[in-house]
Amino acid sequence: MKFSDLGLAAPILRALHSQGYHTPTAIQAKAIPIILAGHNALGVAQTGTGKTAAFALPVIQRLSVDRRQAPRKSCRVLVLTPTRELASQVAQSFRVYGQHLSITVAVVFGGVGHAPQTRALACGVDVVVATPGRLIDHIAECNVTLAGMEVLVLDEADQMLDLGFWPSIRRIVAKLAPKQQNLFFSATMPSEIGNLANELLRDPAGSVRSTHPVDDHKSPVRRRCQRSSQRGHRYNEPSGGPVTSGSGRSRAAPGRAALRGECEIRCSLGRRIDNGAFNSNE
Repeated sequence: MKFSDLGLAAPILRALHSQGYHTPTAIQAKAIPIILAGHNALGVAQTGTGKTAAFALPVIQRLSVDRRQAPRKSCRVLVLTPTRELASQVAQSFRVYGQHLSITVAVVFGGVGHAPQTRALACGVDVVVATPGRLIDHIAECNVTLAGMEVLVLDEADQMLDLGFWPSIRRIVAKLAPKQQNLFFSATMPSEIGNLANELLRDPAGSVRSTHPVDDHKSPVRRRCQRSSQRGHRYNEPSGGPVTSGSGRSRAAPGRAALRGECEIRCSLGRRIDNGAFNSNE
């Protein structure tokens, strides 16, 4: 399979090809069509197999199909990450993959002054990539509003839980409209994340689980991960786990078994997300 088989727009394919990326990883091949279809998605994913591209590419496509200016002091897409390093890297991925589509991106994290971030948010941007604490600060200062936001991405959800960001995430989620597309990615599925997923990822219709090994020379982000490691930065690029999609009718539990060397798609309607299903080694 090629990226061109996934229904991505020509400008996105051109950006991928310019980076030398032609073949999607298993998680990308499974998650991209689900997200392009507008479903909510929950992915439990290992590190280093192309997760950022799995959500960034279809989100950029959504923005390109419906080109309009975000409202002032607002955004169309919000990506929450646990660290400033990951926030910077995810933002750069959006810029690279959306380079031919004039996608606007702002990064919001602590440890730096508020003023440049406030100016970046003032006119409205397509994508805001933020750490929860600094985003809460900007909300409190009325520098940004989440009204009208279309897509929420929660990246490395378990790390944010470990770092104590869960109260901030709950405060942010409480300000969201009920109809945005919600995309969660996590390496594990603690009960707190499962509970939030059951609230936001309404009516998941199926699951995708992928544990294909990744070719280090072909992964769309593995090479960048290695370069970041050489510079002494941590790069988190989880993928290769189950993705649960939802379209608005009933909840479903993801598949239990982690398959080795193959992909699995299951539909299981009418049940809540079972946290144990994500942690099972059956």
